[in-house]
Formats: sequence, structure tokens, C-alpha cells
Amino acid sequence: MNIIPLTPNNDRVSILGFTDDQLDAYHKLIDFINDDYDKDKDNRYDLVGPAGTGKTYLVKALIKNCNLNYSAIRDHIVYSSAPKDVRLVEWLEFGINEENLSSHFYNAALKSKSKFIRNYFALDLEIRNRKVDFVSKKLGRDGDSLKMNVNGNVNIELSESQKERLVQIFANKNILEKEQMLDKFKWDFISDMIPYGSFNMDVILAFLAKGQLINRWNKLDRKAGEELFKKLVDEVRGTYQGIENKINQ
Repeated sequence: MNIIPLTPNNDRVSILGFTDDQLDAYHKLIDFINDDYDKDKDNRYDLVGPAGTGKTYLVKALIKNCNLNYSAIRDHIVYSSAPKDVRLVEWLEFGINEENLSSHFYNAALKSKSKFIRNYFALDLEIRNRKVDFVSKKLGRDGDSLKMNVNGNVNIELSESQKERLVQIFANKNILEKEQMLDKFKWDFISDMIPYGSFNMDVILAFLAKGQLINRWNKLDRKAGEELFKKLVDEVRGTYQGIENKINQ
């Protein structure tokens, strides 16, 4: 990753109120994150201090002052992955481009060996077809001929509350809000798909899928992007804690 140290001229969240110790810790954290991964050393960084010394504010400032560089994170993951896992990353990124979402793609994705790829694009197809149903019903037409049909089985079942949530999203007339609500729906679905405390290629694909959502909203709505980024940081922290708990059991 490449996080640029902040100065009073390019600061998005003021660091001018930091004490000398806080500012020193802030820049050491940036240096630590930007350092290349070294498997032969301890790649953890502890931020220690008494209550009230500003540890939480320091981390929040760091999160707010850095951009999620999806390409950099993706490149690190690809560099460290086996060829078969790199192929899964390529599948995910290919499918996130809406221009590539054809019946042929969905048919192939639903047969993927990756559970995440199968479920994620099964959800995408389900949302697409339910949107066709919603619009067709509003117009008093039969929308079956407009749906995307696939040969494989779409093994995904939405709860009644999820179905109702989608109806409310489709009914929203504000295009930007509708897109944001759909992406949050996908975010929540991804979170429910990944077991707490697990770590495998599907977890990495879920992380990248969420990274793509953050990247999109950083461009469309900076505040929404920041909120998703904070959420991702909390989720990653929770996953790491879950893995540590399993190891220590």
C-alpha cells in the first residue's frame, strides 16, 4: 500500500492538535503500513497507551486520511496467490464490470468451484431479475421475456425480509440513493456469506468485492465511501480476532 504522510496543507482530518507523541505514532503507523511484507519478521504493530491519550482518535484520523487503493491491495493479493486463485480474482473483477454480465457469464459463474463466486453472482442475477419483475409489474407487462435466463441452478434463497428490502430499494426514485442501498444490500449479503473467524480464498474474494464497492463510492460519494471503509476495517479486525481465538483454544 502507499499512504502519503499528511501535512497541514493536505490534511483532510486535522492532525494539528496532535501531541508530539501522537504525531510520532501517526507517522510510524504510516511507515509500518507502507513497508513491504516480510515473512521473517513480526508483521504486527501495537498501539499502546493509557486511557484518554488519543489512541482511538489517532487510528480514526489515519483511516480518514488515507484512500483505499484497491489496485495496490489487489496487486499484493495476486502476487501472493497461486495461479488458480488469481483466476478467481480475475473472474470476480470481470463480473463486476456490468458490460460483461451475459447469460454465458452467469452460466459459467454458477458452475465455479468457488462458493463465493457462485453465490455472489447468483445474488447479482437474482437482483437483476427481481428488478425486471418490479418494473414490469409497475408497467402492467409480463417481464419473463426480459429476464436473464441461465441453464444452471441458482441455489440462492432470499428471506422474506430481504425480498421486501429489495422492493423498497427498487421503489426509491432517487437514483444515487437506490444504487447506494443496493450496494449495502450486497455488502450485508457478503458478510452473511462468510463465517466469522474463517480465512480462505472465499474470504479474500469477499474482501476484494467489498473493496470494489468502497472504490466505487469513493468516486460517487466520498462520505459513503469512508463509511464503508470504516465498516470493512472493523470486520477485518473481527475476523483476525476470531482466528486468534481459534488458535489459542
